[in-house]
Amino acid sequence: MTIGLVRDDEATYNDKLKLWDDFNTCWLATLQRQKEMSQTMIETGQRPAPPQSLLEFDFMEGMGKDLVRLCDQMEKFGLVDYQMGVREEEIITRKPHKTKNTLEIFLHKLTSLRSDQVS
Repeated sequence: MTIGLVRDDEATYNDKLKLWDDFNTCWLATLQRQKEMSQTMIETGQRPAPPQSLLEFDFMEGMGKDLVRLCDQMEKFGLVDYQMGVREEEIITRKPHKTKNTLEIFLHKLTSLRSDQVS
């Protein structure tokens, strides 16, 4: 099953732009939140109270390596560091970015695109 991310299709172009924007914003928001919680922990000397928690360094490092591997595979399709695709450089360098609650939006959009392809 494919969701047609590399096909040129005017009918789904705006949806794909939104999907990629949501995907990238989720990454950036997660990293920004980790940074904020780490700074608070350093300032207060206390770990975040449940249900909040910091991602372990090894886990975050693994996420970064997985993202780079994913981007290496997607680069041949022109889906890295362009308007449509993974903003790898921005995510890896952790440049400040607006944060918003987009994880649910991204997952919903991905599910919608998949169900549209099945129909």
